Amino acid sequence: MFFLVLVGVYGLAYLLGHLASDSTPPPKLAIKCPNCMHRTVETARKFVVVRGMLIVFRYGSISLVGCRQCVSEQGRSVAGGNLFLGWWSIFGFLATPFVLLQNVYNLSGRPNSRMLREVLAEVGYSLEDASVGNDGLSGEQRRLLRAAAAALKSIALVEGTSTAEWHQARDHLTALSDGSLTPSGADQLLRTVRPEELDKKHFDVEQRHVLLRIAIDVASADGNVSAREEEALCYLGERLGFTRSFVRQFLASPGGPAATTSSGVAAARMVLGVSEDAGIGEIRSAYKRLMMQHHPDRVAPDEREEANRKAAEINAAYDLLLGRVSASDGSTEQQQRPRPPPRPPTKSQEKAPPQPPKAKRPTLCRACQRRVSETARFCGFCGTKDPVL
Repeated sequence: MFFLVLVGVYGLAYLLGHLASDSTPPPKLAIKCPNCMHRTVETARKFVVVRGMLIVFRYGSISLVGCRQCVSEQGRSVAGGNLFLGWWSIFGFLATPFVLLQNVYNLSGRPNSRMLREVLAEVGYSLEDASVGNDGLSGEQRRLLRAAAAALKSIALVEGTSTAEWHQARDHLTALSDGSLTPSGADQLLRTVRPEELDKKHFDVEQRHVLLRIAIDVASADGNVSAREEEALCYLGERLGFTRSFVRQFLASPGGPAATTSSGVAAARMVLGVSEDAGIGEIRSAYKRLMMQHHPDRVAPDEREEANRKAAEINAAYDLLLGRVSASDGSTEQQQRPRPPPRPPTKSQEKAPPQPPKAKRPTLCRACQRRVSETARFCGFCGTKDPVL
């Protein structure tokens, strides 16, 4: 009788989870499943993980994202691990039945767009930006591609539309689209895009560095950067928010100041799994795939420290290949400006007692709301990139 009641309770939990999931087809996203790399991301689930180790009890959660088949398979694996390894302590014995209820609730093979939105936000994605439109491009791809086309057109047109620079710009646009654009479609986009579609306010620091790096690759397509092309690059850099000196520094060392040795670049390419002739589009796709695969929120609690280390290694390799330095080194809006001399104090200020200094408000991560450094580029708790807004 007890066994039948137990089966009924867990069966009801599965039914409720199935009904709470989406009955509509999964959203069409421009992100490959980080597990099988064949299908696209369709759903996401969060599973509670529990481990009982005699006098020690560990409890946490893991986020699973990918195609429905991979997420279902991983979910069953997590639930099986809890079933066999969660009981072996006093607290584990009490908590495991409830944890298994939560696991069974999330075992449905249906997509769950609400959870997918939350999990994608944890790694810096927006469901709307990742959704594929009628033209085969996601919102983020469409915005980045049109801005990239406007940037590259300003450089490629210096030498004309029948040059190596124009063909290089077309090839870079095709690579950035992850196959959504054909070479002829990229060529058409280059010819029709307007210069005003390039607005730095629509892009973060990483994306502006990507555009500048691609533009430099286009200008050097024939093995030489002419004076006119250098002037066009400096003007483009100013539109992206960089100084002319920073653009010239980037031109002198496209791999960035950190890429002082070929061994460092080779090691970074090995971390991301890209070849020596990989373009910026391939490097960026490899970076996003690896960050989705090794995000700290997507592993078991006892593996989170290793995931943090791996994510930091991936970020460092990507920054090196992108040639990115700190924003204060090249961004015009963050340069140090001379401050005016202090005004002489008034009589009321001279007589007033000195005010105690206000306590500085702690800097928190925008994702997990834990304290991070003001200059942090990577949250060590949740793995969010650029955690400080």
